[in-house]
Amino acid sequence: MALQRILADESVPGLMFGLHPQGAGLWRERVAERLRGYLKSEKAVALGACGLDFASIKDGDHDRKIKQMVCLEEQLKIAVECSKPIGLIVKGPEAEKEVLVAVNPKPKAPNSTTLDDSTLCPALCMLNHMVQPTLSRQIQKNLPKDHTIILLNFQATPDFPAALRTLGYDEVYIVFGPNVTFSKLERVMGEVAFDCPPDRLLICSDAPFTIPATMGGGRREYSTPGHVGEVALRLAALRRQDPKELVQLANMNATRLFGLPALSSST
Repeated sequence: MALQRILADESVPGLMFGLHPQGAGLWRERVAERLRGYLKSEKAVALGACGLDFASIKDGDHDRKIKQMVCLEEQLKIAVECSKPIGLIVKGPEAEKEVLVAVNPKPKAPNSTTLDDSTLCPALCMLNHMVQPTLSRQIQKNLPKDHTIILLNFQATPDFPAALRTLGYDEVYIVFGPNVTFSKLERVMGEVAFDCPPDRLLICSDAPFTIPATMGGGRREYSTPGHVGEVALRLAALRRQDPKELVQLANMNATRLFGLPALSSST
């Protein structure tokens, strides 16, 4: 079995295990038990990638959204049970609100009033919308405030990490991927990158899915782990930081977060 070979490979420092939201329809109790087993491995560093990907779901397809939310809820429980950081994928504005409710639901009290959004900062504005009646009633799981959240290949709005911190989650890491190289996302990603706390910054290649814009790949081409250097170069520019220093910083953060051996920072 390929997975068993990977687990036995000493050159592989750590692995995440989880069910991606696009595979949420496959969630069964036997899948949950298998996931628990994988997370007991010495190489298991986090549960992920899980989360909500509403960007690829057509409007009105509530069944797929509910399946994703149920799958997320169950994996949140397992992450807490196994004491593993949770790696989240969040795509789409509605998905951002649902994730906030999933990790920390705050039901609206009867006859309570809603604050005027014009009086709120963006992060609290998002929290205000969060209490409105939505599909999030399907999810009733709280994530402890000290649990580590990893936003994988960050694609949410700049307000999303701030909203999580407003809820009391201080251990929020942001993983920057090839999205930072796309010109159409420069303003959004630039704001997130510049505001990201230095000790909460990570980088990835998102291999094999997303090719950095600087590589000029076509539809049939794939990203590789080697493309992480392109991400680092662009992210350093957005943060007005020396690329080598940024790589060293991301290396140090990953080593601390996942308990990994220090990696070479050469590019």
